[in-house]
Amino acid sequence: MIYDFDELSFQILGVLSINHPKGLFKVKGRQYAALAYRVSGVAEFNFGEKLITSNPGDITFIPEDISYEVQHSGGNMIVIHFTDCNYHVPENISLNNNAYIGNLFAELHEKWEHRRPIHGTKAKIYTILELCYELNIHTHNSPLAEKAKQLIDENYSNPDFNIEVLAQKLYTSTPTLRRNFSNRFDISPKQYLLKVRLDTAAAHLSQDYSSVLEASRKSGFNDERYFSRIFKKRYGKSPSKFNK
Repeated sequence: MIYDFDELSFQILGVLSINHPKGLFKVKGRQYAALAYRVSGVAEFNFGEKLITSNPGDITFIPEDISYEVQHSGGNMIVIHFTDCNYHVPENISLNNNAYIGNLFAELHEKWEHRRPIHGTKAKIYTILELCYELNIHTHNSPLAEKAKQLIDENYSNPDFNIEVLAQKLYTSTPTLRRNFSNRFDISPKQYLLKVRLDTAAAHLSQDYSSVLEASRKSGFNDERYFSRIFKKRYGKSPSKFNK
């Protein structure tokens, strides 16, 4: 999620209050990104492979240079336009404390209309994103951690798959990934990946037809000595003795 992306950078283009008419609209990719707080109305976005529904109180992020269709029921939203934004994933954020966040967006718009304070506005945006992160962690609802666990479960057998690769796939940093994953599952993503690989290897070794080399390779290890050492540390016996 955008509030998890530690390397986020952007330049502010403007803060607007927009009333959308009802109807279906096709929008071509624009040279700026948008972070929008929906005050009223409902919008259904179609980004091709990804569908997003934005309800009152939600925050929606639309990257630059991405085309989409949107069905508006009408309504109002406060939109911040970015240039040079390095986050490129369309998404919708739904949080319980949306009234307070809505007030922050309203303050941003009011100050921008009167003075256009670039640095103050940017600081307020980071405050909003930090609040989104804190509310998300507080409810233990971390889409990032859930997705990371899913990717580990799907890719553990690939010896080239590691936590740095996982972070790249999720468009986040390794510290952010570790923090989210540990908060959600009480184990680091690196420890969980190792656990899955060792448990899988043990399952293979418990079957007569799997050799130590086969079990290690099928579980994502490409160094048999390293595999034997950490396997014995976990299970108290070497892979060959475990196999027997």
